[in-house]
Amino acid sequence: MDNAINQQIRNHLEFLGYTIKDSDKSNNNLIFMAESTTLKPNLFIKINEDSLVNIYSRIGTWDKEVLDSVDFRNLIHKINRQAYFCKWYLDKNDKGAIITIESWFFGYDKKAFGKVIESFDLEIRKYATELGQFKHLSEEIPNG
Repeated sequence: MDNAINQQIRNHLEFLGYTIKDSDKSNNNLIFMAESTTLKPNLFIKINEDSLVNIYSRIGTWDKEVLDSVDFRNLIHKINRQAYFCKWYLDKNDKGAIITIESWFFGYDKKAFGKVIESFDLEIRKYATELGQFKHLSEEIPNG
């Protein structure tokens, strides 16, 4: 599924310093990754055929002990209460969990999209510092 906003979003992200990778077309959605070589988070972009855009990123890897801690869960709840732009989710797997941060918007407008990326980045930076107090399984930021 190729539509006008797909190329506009790709071009804009490349202008901001991202490298576009891993395009996947499935279920009438286009999914690609925008990898950053700076301190910005890697982004995953999903665009459906109606130009609804889902942007998400993943940070950290925590083990079961951290996941079960009341302080960790309370922090995730606090972040979701305070965050104005993104929602934060725990995605569990057999090794532990990562946090997925996501937001949605419709269509593409150059100025608005720049603000979306800026807000997304700022919100992740704001709360990632607080999450850093919890011991990670690894220091790698997972992709995908």
